[in-house]
Amino acid sequence: MSILTATLKNSIEFLNLIFDTIPTAIMIVDKNAKIHAFNNSLSMIFQKSDDKILNQLCGNGIGCAFEVESNLDCGCTQFCKDCPLRKGILSAINENKNTCNSLLKRNFYIDNKSVTKFLRFSIKPISLNNENFAILFFDDVTNYYELAEKRNELLGIAAHDIRNPLSIIKMYVDYLNSHIENKNEKISKAFMTIDDSINYMIQLLNDILSYTSFEKSEIKLQYMKYDYISFIKSIINLQQIIASGKNIRLLFNSQIDSIEFLFDSNKMTQVINNLISNSIKYSFENSDVEIKISILPSKNSEVSYIKTEVIDNGPGIEQKEQIKLFKPFSRTNTKPTKNESSTGLGLAIAKKIIDAHKGEIGVISSPSKGANFWFTLPILK
Repeated sequence: MSILTATLKNSIEFLNLIFDTIPTAIMIVDKNAKIHAFNNSLSMIFQKSDDKILNQLCGNGIGCAFEVESNLDCGCTQFCKDCPLRKGILSAINENKNTCNSLLKRNFYIDNKSVTKFLRFSIKPISLNNENFAILFFDDVTNYYELAEKRNELLGIAAHDIRNPLSIIKMYVDYLNSHIENKNEKISKAFMTIDDSINYMIQLLNDILSYTSFEKSEIKLQYMKYDYISFIKSIINLQQIIASGKNIRLLFNSQIDSIEFLFDSNKMTQVINNLISNSIKYSFENSDVEIKISILPSKNSEVSYIKTEVIDNGPGIEQKEQIKLFKPFSRTNTKPTKNESSTGLGLAIAKKIIDAHKGEIGVISSPSKGANFWFTLPILK
């Protein structure tokens, strides 16, 4: 560390300058979420004078709509127990844990008007004068997300309007294909190419509609209790028909014979179909894909997790490319083994569904050693 750097770090004047001029809003609160300090950027984001923020409870000080509309203090409304800011503050002070780069969509009252804001926030524990506090960092990303919402709305409208005529075209192509007799090989191949192209476009449009609907609003899950093992087996049986085209065997391996818990079967069908169909696309002919189920050791006595893995022996994925996998319209350099098509949206949709279930999703892979796509779900009874 240079002498200048050390001097600046020890300079109160320099730290105050950063605190008051940095565009990121900063707020320091105690265990009761009472605001003890904040910078100029916080006042600007929430358009509040200093006396309306200092010594106020977090939600009251920044004009959270829940507190304003219920005329209650922060921590006393019916929504406070699920507030990510409040959870992060308590986690920082009581458990010394960090909350990093989370997104909050919330209405705030600014000049007596309810305004929707998108905030990126992080929360870190800090100790001052032997007392524990939480320091909160906010970046207002409202403009970006409002533009993204408008983009997704236009994409959704376009996808919906294009899908309907495509479905009609497919119906007539199927009709012509079944009624033209004595087709030669060239004509039969042309019909097959047209059908494959239409199916790809319809799948792409369906994925766009799914993704934009998930982006536009929070995913609403329809929880029902199912036997998860039977559920997985039924999907594997259907996927085996597709896998047989490449002489691929789908192998099922489970620690347990049955387990019932709550999950959204329609949305989880999307996830599992995507992972298995991807494994089939990226697997070589005459190979195996393993679908493995296991119960994870419980770290929390209240909730256990079940892990599902889809393991193939395909070409694998380079480490530097794996970060792309769960982003929309992203593709890696790894190609399907028989030039099958891919929309680039399936894994992004799968991640949103797993996140909504409060689970995790990821991949373990390296070149020439196949890929293991896995996800966890909480076992909710």
